[in-house]
Amino acid sequence: MRSPNSVLSVRNIGVQLFPRKLDYFLDAYRQATDKPYGYLVIDMHASSDPGLRLRTILAKTKSQRKLQHLLRLTNTDQLLAISEICLNIIKARLKLTPRQKKRLIPYADFVRKMSRIRSEVGARKILNQKRRRCGHVRSIIDTSSY
Repeated sequence: MRSPNSVLSVRNIGVQLFPRKLDYFLDAYRQATDKPYGYLVIDMHASSDPGLRLRTILAKTKSQRKLQHLLRLTNTDQLLAISEICLNIIKARLKLTPRQKKRLIPYADFVRKMSRIRSEVGARKILNQKRRRCGHVRSIIDTSSY
């Protein structure tokens, strides 16, 4: 956040994209620009790479088999993003509604385990242990929606 003009333009974009989560968006921008040459990518293009739209694809997928296949194809950044979402849930950085909390209660052990993961190998190991049911990943990603 170097100049007031950049802050204002980012705030305007944030209000349009995330009306209820503006503080979260501005915090992400501050964290990204704290480092020299840091940046935050905001993808608003209609024809983006499907690999970048993991949350949208997982939310739409109803078949457990397709969901397992998609989770096997995820890259390191996506797996670590799921781990970070779990950490944010544990640390109460995400404000969850009572309904969201109720949906996550059956997956509390999974959320705790994933929040401790810091590597792709560890994340894949935990996902493979729970491969029988992949609803836990969908619930976690739905919880982090804006």
